Amino acid sequence: MNLGLKELIAKIALSSSIKEAAELYKIFEGILKDYVFILSFDKSSAAIPGLAVDKNFSKTGAIRGLYKYNNVFVLSGKTVDSLLSGKKEEIPIDYSISLDTQAVSYLYSYFFDRNNNRLPGDLDELFRFIIEPDVNVDPIPHLTENTYNLKSGGNLDEIYNVKLAYEMFRNLDVEAFKNENKLKFNKTEFEIQQIAQQQMSQEIFRLTNEQFNAEYERMFHEQYLIILIIAIIRWKYSKKSIYTKIYTYFEMNQKYLGLMSVRDANLAYAIFSNKSNFFGKIQKNSDELVRKMKAMAWDIFHFRYLEKASTFSLSENADYFFPALCSFDNEFVKLIDFYKLSGLVYNKEDSDIYPFYAFGMDDMIELSDKHKMQIQEAFFTSDAIIERQNTCENKRMRFNQSVLELEEELFNLKKQ
Repeated sequence: MNLGLKELIAKIALSSSIKEAAELYKIFEGILKDYVFILSFDKSSAAIPGLAVDKNFSKTGAIRGLYKYNNVFVLSGKTVDSLLSGKKEEIPIDYSISLDTQAVSYLYSYFFDRNNNRLPGDLDELFRFIIEPDVNVDPIPHLTENTYNLKSGGNLDEIYNVKLAYEMFRNLDVEAFKNENKLKFNKTEFEIQQIAQQQMSQEIFRLTNEQFNAEYERMFHEQYLIILIIAIIRWKYSKKSIYTKIYTYFEMNQKYLGLMSVRDANLAYAIFSNKSNFFGKIQKNSDELVRKMKAMAWDIFHFRYLEKASTFSLSENADYFFPALCSFDNEFVKLIDFYKLSGLVYNKEDSDIYPFYAFGMDDMIELSDKHKMQIQEAFFTSDAIIERQNTCENKRMRFNQSVLELEEELFNLKKQ
């Protein structure tokens, strides 16, 4: 893709109205025919993509969609004419709510230990919501995370129990539960166990796919490195200014990852400015520090993955797919606000994605204009971008070594 096309995509995605965006798209429709623009405006005339939107339950449970507003416009070759004319048109879509690893694990407790007082107070409320036939859910975060955990020697019994509970959920007799509050199932206990065992076998077999495992390990390590960098800066420079912390974050990001992401810069800012207590769950001297930080990295990974999932075609009857994430982690849910999109653009042919975030450096109010300019000049000039592009692959090749180096630095901080 040449720079002119990137600039055009950005201009459309950042339009002030859907009319302006559609007019620009129409002018350049020939070169944009393979691109889909999902744009979020606070307009009641926009569509709501199924149930893949923000929803809060009564306690800590919540569903979060990708976009700043629940209402979105889909701009593509199929919709541009109706958007320009103002004619309402039905758009066939599909959606799914991904239950994060913690939420899926609660299903097991819900079926086998419902009186456990450590369960979320609104778990039953969520359960009664997701069993409805028009609510689409999936366990993708659990599948992704535990394939990796199996490779790292994860607990087979715990992973199997979660799969068993999810199959019980899928085969629940919904009417018997709603009318009699009884747990009955449409398959026998043996059949459900057999399906869960087959899925375990499939996951274990998947471990033999070296390319698959290497890709997921790289993606996870990328996110884990960011969590490590933020933790080190948070503790090492605790008395420094937000500007110093943000600048150091970009320096370390460039050194260890060779890339810059608005999304992850937003995460760093939220932590350093105390607008999020997401890191409050870890203590420097905790014996479980690394395990908890890896769990945090998985949380971020799963929501980040929704951007890529938007390009999926899961149904022959739907033109567009809208994912969302369900979590009971209140601090993580609050953090998601810093990841919200104003727009997402993707290419239908090669699935390249171009996210546009609703929150950016201009919104980092603790940074002065002078500080923002210094960061821009240090890390976002053409020369800096080209240098990262030239070194990015080499840095990816040594992600494993970088993880070890940063973990060692973290452990040294623990001793202080």
